[in-house]
Amino acid sequence: MNKRFAITATCFCLSLSGCAAWFSASTPVWPWTSTTKPCQAACTDTEALDAYVQANTFCREVQNYYEAGGQDAKSNKFVVGAVGSLAGAVAAPLASGDAAKAWAGLSGATNALQASIEEAFSTAVTAKRRKEVNVAADKAATAYSKANTPENKVIAAINMARSCAMSSAVADSAALKALTE
Repeated sequence: MNKRFAITATCFCLSLSGCAAWFSASTPVWPWTSTTKPCQAACTDTEALDAYVQANTFCREVQNYYEAGGQDAKSNKFVVGAVGSLAGAVAAPLASGDAAKAWAGLSGATNALQASIEEAFSTAVTAKRRKEVNVAADKAATAYSKANTPENKVIAAINMARSCAMSSAVADSAALKALTE
């Protein structure tokens, strides 16, 4: 029961922090909208290259966002606070014996951690986020170079932008995993 709760709480907090990051005013803007498409009809080599440039630009904007400190300690403090609140307000009262003490201890530890998180934790998470953006862009660049049709190149470019947009979740997940283990 406690392990299931921890997993559910972690997923909940990740989804909330991801939403907060996505709707931030300085978040990079997705290269394509419902009214703009990478290709007008059948994709051409020029449109494939344009899509690739747009995806690379988007990835660089994501990188710039994290380099400038975007979503640094704010989302991390929220996640840590949410985990602590859930541990103290929900898990500890429902548990018994040593498990209740452990959940209460986690709650207290997260409250203490919030005080120092801006200095140490956010720097490490920001560096990990930036690394994951780079890894996502590199993998997609390889997929683009291996694509054999303009359509497949456009798909690879779109996947590049998506991977860069979602790459911070890998870093955030690793940070939360380290906190809960």
